Amino acid sequence: MPSIDMGFIIWIYPFHAEPLYLKPDQGRFYFYLRVVLSSDPSSGNCIVMTMHVHDNIISFARVGDERWNLLHAEKFCYDYDDFFYQKKDGLFYAIRQTSEVHTIDFNGPYPVVKIILKATASYSDAKYIVHAPWVDVLQVRRDDDYLKEDDARTAEVVVYKMDFVEQKILEVKDLQGYALFIGLNSSFFFLPTKDFSMIKPNCVYHTDDNMEYIYCKRYSPRHVVEINLQDGSISDLWPSPNPWSNWPPPVWLIPSRYSCK
Repeated sequence: MPSIDMGFIIWIYPFHAEPLYLKPDQGRFYFYLRVVLSSDPSSGNCIVMTMHVHDNIISFARVGDERWNLLHAEKFCYDYDDFFYQKKDGLFYAIRQTSEVHTIDFNGPYPVVKIILKATASYSDAKYIVHAPWVDVLQVRRDDDYLKEDDARTAEVVVYKMDFVEQKILEVKDLQGYALFIGLNSSFFFLPTKDFSMIKPNCVYHTDDNMEYIYCKRYSPRHVVEINLQDGSISDLWPSPNPWSNWPPPVWLIPSRYSCK
């Protein structure tokens, strides 16, 4: 948890012996990686789940709570990469850096965390979890290349269907006509239409979200790429040579009427 003392933000993490001292202009980048809401906050029963930078732990709060709560229902509640909320069953789904997948249930007095897919992965730079419009829950793995010190590039993106019963994953190259968007904000699917001919089916669109690279190289190039799952090709959509497009880093935005729930 952070506190402020003598002009510094002090990050005190419960599992670390030494605190981390950060200047205010640094500290604001060391709080959260992702934020997901279970519903519209105006409904009054919204749960907000956040992922912290340090050790990728999760905190949560309900509307009306006076403080954040650290998710420590189990000893393995750390090293998360991504999560989403599934309205149908009222659960959050989260993926760890090992590819282990959890459901997080906030419907009782205390959160309940269950492992629904055991660790299956070798190392990759990032993992995402997303609910597909055709019901499957997909795992996405991304790897980067560093062509030079200040230029991190997306090298490969692979999509897998997860079988929670058989405890296995299967590579997917057909997104059934949809396109998938991943990056700093929550992953989501988008169905191409005649009004959006620039969006191609069976492709993954990725914006820079390598946080260590982004924070250390704040004004270095940002890349927005299109990955064709059919042939593995990667195309630049926006090489962003201008400083104004480098910081803050780009994110995807989509009108709610076009989102695939």
